Amino acid sequence: MEPLKKVQVEGHLMFAEPHDIFGNLDELCYVSYTFCKDFISALVKDMSSTDFGSTNVLVRAFERFTTHSRDGGVYHTYCLNYVNALGYLDQLRRHDDFADFEKWCTSDQRCNRLQLNDLLVAPIQHCSKFPLLLINIRKYTQNSTEQELLSELREKVEFSLKKMEDKLKWVKNYERLQDIQSQLVWPSISDIDPRALIPNFLKTRLSRQPCERLICSPGRQLVHEGFLTLVDSAKSNEMYVFLFDDILLITKPKKLQRKKHSLDSNYMKMQTMSTVDKGTYVVIKQPMSLDRLSLHDIGHAEAVANGLKNAFVLVQISRYQQVIGVYTFQCPNEMMKVKWMDKMTEARAKIVSGPTKNYSFLDKFKQSIASPPRSPPVSSDFMKNRRARRPQYVQ
Repeated sequence: MEPLKKVQVEGHLMFAEPHDIFGNLDELCYVSYTFCKDFISALVKDMSSTDFGSTNVLVRAFERFTTHSRDGGVYHTYCLNYVNALGYLDQLRRHDDFADFEKWCTSDQRCNRLQLNDLLVAPIQHCSKFPLLLINIRKYTQNSTEQELLSELREKVEFSLKKMEDKLKWVKNYERLQDIQSQLVWPSISDIDPRALIPNFLKTRLSRQPCERLICSPGRQLVHEGFLTLVDSAKSNEMYVFLFDDILLITKPKKLQRKKHSLDSNYMKMQTMSTVDKGTYVVIKQPMSLDRLSLHDIGHAEAVANGLKNAFVLVQISRYQQVIGVYTFQCPNEMMKVKWMDKMTEARAKIVSGPTKNYSFLDKFKQSIASPPRSPPVSSDFMKNRRARRPQYVQ
């Protein structure tokens, strides 16, 4: 960081932003330096002719460390910036001046032949090893009270790391939601219903859908996505389906430039079998709430009888318990079918069992398929009241 600032003072590499590369590295170095300084000072102060170092000294040093680092918030900020810094570095390396400057910096002996990416990830690796360090120290500690202190300290550190991991997952997910929202094409009401008569004073207002910014919500999670074949009575169409934690969105890709790859990250384990490269997704069905969907597996016997291999059915039911849609999806193989069904079942279960749980009309729907509806039993009190209200005819 210092060499970059020095050359920028002389007017070189002005297009590079040090903060976008290194983030809050200065603050991180200050926290680490303060911890080492306080720890060494406490060790020397607590030292005696027979003993050197104690668990209490380490615990006090870590408590000061958590205070200076705001319960690990300094590391959280650095890690969040690190995710974007890698992409920013790829852009900077397209400039020959920056590429030559980076080679000159990494040739320094202090880098120990490490590249810039290796040096940037080092603080993240160090903070992730804190729990292991405390576990090893506890292993060689005999005092039960000190062992409890170390266990409590380890739990605090692990909780901080868990918060950092959740933040990274949220950022990754939100960035993906932004990408999806920018690629979605919502048909206007004129495209959906060409026969609809729209007055002239409403045509401008209704030319665009108000739900264009629906997807990118801070509380929404992308659960799964991928290609599925939508089978109907006429023909089969390849669709790209997005499964969120609250809705299901069926789209039709415009450009089918399919490229197989997998997104594997330490912070967000999500694997996508194929994706549309620089394409758009045309929304063909309105977003379907997961608590209004009933999932049905097509077994082997039904698959052979109907010619539907590796398929499942989604039944959409309105809030008035009316069946308003049936969608039969076919997967390339059995493994993908099982994955889709598991993801849908898990996402729907979270909604149904949530704090706003409604009694499942889908359960009623499944029961109605299994057995015909029956009339409710008539109580004896009801019959007595009915006889009492029966009119008396005069003969």
